[in-house]
Amino acid sequence: MTQQGEIAIVGMAARVPGADNVETFWSNILDGHEAMAATDDEVARRRGVKEATLTRPEYRRVYAGAADLDLFDAEFFGLSPREAALADPQFRLFLELAHSSLAAGGYDPAGDLGRVGVYGGSTANDYREDYVEANPTVADAAGGMSIRIGNNPDYIAPLVSYKLGFQGPSLSVYTACSTSLVAVHLGVQALLLGEIDVAVAGGVQVDLPLDVGYVYEAGGIRSADGHVRPFSADASGTIFSNGGAVVVLKRLADARAAGDLIHGVLLGSAISNDGNLRAGFAAPGVDGQIKVVRAALERAGLTAREIGLMEAHGTGTVVGDPIEVDALTQAYRADTDEASYCALGSVKGNVGHLGPAAGVAGLIKATLAVREGIIPRRSTGPR
Repeated sequence: MTQQGEIAIVGMAARVPGADNVETFWSNILDGHEAMAATDDEVARRRGVKEATLTRPEYRRVYAGAADLDLFDAEFFGLSPREAALADPQFRLFLELAHSSLAAGGYDPAGDLGRVGVYGGSTANDYREDYVEANPTVADAAGGMSIRIGNNPDYIAPLVSYKLGFQGPSLSVYTACSTSLVAVHLGVQALLLGEIDVAVAGGVQVDLPLDVGYVYEAGGIRSADGHVRPFSADASGTIFSNGGAVVVLKRLADARAAGDLIHGVLLGSAISNDGNLRAGFAAPGVDGQIKVVRAALERAGLTAREIGLMEAHGTGTVVGDPIEVDALTQAYRADTDEASYCALGSVKGNVGHLGPAAGVAGLIKATLAVREGIIPRRSTGPR
């Protein structure tokens, strides 16, 4: 097998349900902590949830969200109060995480880092329509261009490059739940091609209004009982959560030469699409997953038997999880018929489904598991 190249993870930042930083995130995972929380009806009413929704028997009073997503240090990042107020909270969070991930790696974002590429994305932007343009006085005073700059999804990565002074490629990525891992893949490829010296890659999700429940629909993707149980017989669906995560990547040789703190090494990555080889557009396909897992293993120069932990997508849904297990089983059995040598997990049992940020949150968890030599236990519920 041929090895794609060695890429070091030299910085990480996370703001996820129950944790404002990577250290607390990892501690919660080791504790088996489930970060779902109970909603408050009065808060929900103030934030626009209608009484008719609150009284529905299908309404689930549970949410998962990072703290203080409505706060932002505009002055620190050189934004005026008006610019910050007009900007999608997801833009603000991604900017904060990009800065924090570099600082955590010991870098001065304002220093000479060489060519820095930024790759990342968010979920759909409702902030512009529901919160900015819903107030005609504010919208008229701000002007269309100011509103577009702070809310057009194309600008989430370029805003980071602009505010932090980075002159490498700046790509806003939108591939739904795979967004942040596709961002990582693009950063890896750019590093291997020599286009950049540092990659900042990740994703965010801030769904508004904050900290409110959801309406359960029978047969839908959302959890029936307010818990996410990946790969479990009693799984009943997922809970979409708010937060984000970012990693900083360098070529391994460069990281070693600079004396960087190296959290982990990426040996190979691959992306693909199922095309029409699946039951429906919203359903995953077995064949496509088999092919992409095999491609990643080949590029890493590894066999399945050398993998001891698989951090999977694992949404806790009755359709997606079995398909993922089937695909992984077939992909791994191409190398070995052995069983019980590779642990299977998903961070969604701890922090819910972070949408575009879900993949990089799982990458950080897996990186720390390898770094510390610990396979975390599954979530045991709220504390």
